[in-house]
Amino acid sequence: MSGNEGAALVHQSVATQADSAIILDLMSGPAVTGNAVTATLFVSPNGDGSDGSTWAKAYQTIQAALDAASTDTSDCTLILIAPKATAYNIDTTGDPTWAGNYILSATERSWVSVNNTHAAATSIMKFTGKVSLRRLAFSLTAARNGVILTGKGPHIYDCGFNGTNSTGASTALWLDGATTIRGAYIEHIDIFGHNTYTTGLLVDNCADSEFVNTSIHDCLVGLQQVGADSDGNNYDNLDIGDCNATVAVEGADGIAIDIQAGNEPHFHTVTLHHNTINVADAVGDAIWNNINGEFPVTIEPTDLTGVSVASGNGAWGGDIEVRAAVAATKPFKVLSYKLDPSTVATTQIRFSADSGTTHFAQLVFSSAKNQASGGGPTVDFIFNVGTRISASGWSGGAGRTINVWLEILEI
Repeated sequence: MSGNEGAALVHQSVATQADSAIILDLMSGPAVTGNAVTATLFVSPNGDGSDGSTWAKAYQTIQAALDAASTDTSDCTLILIAPKATAYNIDTTGDPTWAGNYILSATERSWVSVNNTHAAATSIMKFTGKVSLRRLAFSLTAARNGVILTGKGPHIYDCGFNGTNSTGASTALWLDGATTIRGAYIEHIDIFGHNTYTTGLLVDNCADSEFVNTSIHDCLVGLQQVGADSDGNNYDNLDIGDCNATVAVEGADGIAIDIQAGNEPHFHTVTLHHNTINVADAVGDAIWNNINGEFPVTIEPTDLTGVSVASGNGAWGGDIEVRAAVAATKPFKVLSYKLDPSTVATTQIRFSADSGTTHFAQLVFSSAKNQASGGGPTVDFIFNVGTRISASGWSGGAGRTINVWLEILEI
């Protein structure tokens, strides 16, 4: 072996040892999450509580680590939380609040439970800076809220919220935008509540945010959106069920989705089941796609006369109201139409949801008088609360009409 070859092997060996040291060092902290952080603190029931710098020196409570973390707006502290046989109790009055930027991460959700049982507590935790919560389980007790977030772009992954032990009005997860929150990303969370007390997810002045792969069950209100700035939120792949409280006051029953303010929330692939009210929408401009559940179907009007739509003679007739806007108190689908023309002839009819400006369906049909035929839309539209449905007809003779019934499915 030449001298140069020996030197190269020694250099390679030293480099390999250095690389291994770097890898081991990274595995003890920031590289676990794949995020850039400026400091790492450890929490474990087996730590000595000295400074949180290692597992041996870990803080024994989450609040001790948060209190020790930087509050500099340019810093971010990763707090790694070890499993514990009992819950980590925040045990602090009011809304225990931290203003820094944090990533709180456990190993698996069911291994780390967090609560706040102080008699004067009003929530488990509140964060006003940037925060990411990962694989944590939060347990609500008494009339206390769960987690309150007021900072920009909170991220929550694979967390659970349990409000089954609540004894008074409480919210499991509250995005509270006194200054509008934007860019929140909430994925794979499960909320179990108390169907007399719990609001599962409260979105308050939170805009342009994503809520993905979420299940909410056994709440008084599953998902509630409030605040005029709650615009353009996307709710994708939700399962909301068993919000089934029934009380004497109309509107205070169990509600799966309660939209009180904001503009154009998008709902994609939502399963609704066993709720007293599936959707209460005071705004009426939501975007609905692929909404699943067992929903009632009715024929309107509920008579044998139908709504008479005048046909133009070789042209479209006037726009005639078939279902009034005031009748649309819930989002709904038009599943099909039943049509009975005044004379035996080939006839056209078209339907509109904007008073004849555009048309969502058009049908050519032939039917004998007093022998109603049916048809349906080729596109699965879901219309909002307060939507007026109208129709106009076309035939080859003067004075002809079409009696119309709608088959309506209400969400």
